[in-house]
Amino acid sequence: MRAKIARLAWPSAASPGAARPVEDGMAHYFEIKKNKVGEFVAYFKYNSETIFWTEGYSSKASAKNAIESIQKNGPGAEVRETE
Repeated sequence: MRAKIARLAWPSAASPGAARPVEDGMAHYFEIKKNKVGEFVAYFKYNSETIFWTEGYSSKASAKNAIESIQKNGPGAEVRETE
């Protein structure tokens, strides 16, 4: 039996929009919600578990811009290790 591997389809210029899960139904998604002080925060989730989140923004549009920046710049970003 072949195991299914979660893969994330990043948007392209021809197909704009949020990242979406491919084939196996495992859900990768962004969620924007307000924190306790009323700021908009973008959360990146995998199967409903928060993987990372952004700083708080005063507008939902700014949180959406943060998501777009992650989608644009994230796939090719280098990994740096610190000690």
